[in-house]
Amino acid sequence: MILSGVRGSDLPVIFIRLIELFTISLPALNYFFNYAILPVRQAQSELSDTIIILIIFLAALAPSVLTLWTRLGHPTSHLEEAATIIWMAVAASAFVHIELHHDKWIYGAYLLTLVLSATHSLSKCVNFREGTFPDFPSICLGYGILMLAPVIHASLRSSTSQQAMIPSYLIYIGLNALGGLVYIFRMPDRLGVLNGSKWILHGCNALATMYLSNTLFATLVADRLGL
Repeated sequence: MILSGVRGSDLPVIFIRLIELFTISLPALNYFFNYAILPVRQAQSELSDTIIILIIFLAALAPSVLTLWTRLGHPTSHLEEAATIIWMAVAASAFVHIELHHDKWIYGAYLLTLVLSATHSLSKCVNFREGTFPDFPSICLGYGILMLAPVIHASLRSSTSQQAMIPSYLIYIGLNALGGLVYIFRMPDRLGVLNGSKWILHGCNALATMYLSNTLFATLVADRLGL
């Protein structure tokens, strides 16, 4: 059986990630199906938006798939960590695209900063040694703090998006920060809930990813349609 070699403590993680996969995939696949049946001219005009949504979908999907693969006994933990950093960078870039694309200089500066910071964070993941500091949750928290900069900037300007992303993005950052802090300080484990910190980390991360990815899909589609 597929689950025969899975540790019992990983079963809740697998369950959480399967729900995440379904929740992310359903609206995205529905969008791609509707795009595939569009007339050629309309499909060409919407190609750029579709590529953006495809990138968001793949970036959101990758950490979940690799988490499942790791829990099923395949050694892909470094890939899982790298995919998480890439998803955070894509999520932040999508936020900047929606909220700040009207100012090309600011838009370009934030994208460059996010890419360089993600590259630096990825290099830490590649050189990661378990038990040393900073560990992966700390790397994610550090990058998450950096991602607050475009949020603060956007909050000081009037949004050109029909559906402002700031509250949704703050919820995403908050959920990830909560999961990361619980995991770093091992609060449930200290209260006697074995592996509770890990479950909360994955639960918060999955909720944040599901919420933000679907919000990004809806916002991009609404902006395109002028809703």
